Amino acid sequence: MKYTEKDLSPMELQYLTKILEITSKLTGVTIEEFSQRTRGKESLALARQLYFYLADKYKPFAIHIGKFGVPVDRDHATVLYGIKTIKKFIDIKDKAVITYIHEFYKHLEFTEYTVSSEVTLRLLESYTAAILSVGTDNTAVHTAKKAREYMLETLKVHTQKEKYGIE
Repeated sequence: MKYTEKDLSPMELQYLTKILEITSKLTGVTIEEFSQRTRGKESLALARQLYFYLADKYKPFAIHIGKFGVPVDRDHATVLYGIKTIKKFIDIKDKAVITYIHEFYKHLEFTEYTVSSEVTLRLLESYTAAILSVGTDNTAVHTAKKAREYMLETLKVHTQKEKYGIE
């Protein structure tokens, strides 16, 4: 089944757009290029596959995997193939792919999401677990742990403000 933009909730669209924007900045591929056909354009295909993987790995809420293809005009099978391809690159410890994932994590660490504390906590947990599973060097693990501590502290303050109605 191929989903359309009508099938996405506003929160799903916001999430996928944000992941696509970050992936675009990291890879140097424009958002418009993500929707183009890629015969013979390996870097464009890799960027799109990376987007699929990151959207799946860092999702803060339940979203059908086929919906990841909506912003880039791809179907469910293409999304699955892209995720599988990036997992293979990670398994063989491809430095370029792992670097993109680390850079994505660093970028996400400083990106504000205008969503509830519950969603923020789920996002924090999912990307921290993901980076710890990919990170093999001490710097990545240390960065992930520090970011997690910072985000948990920020979340506590944000939750208290929500609880007491403080702006």
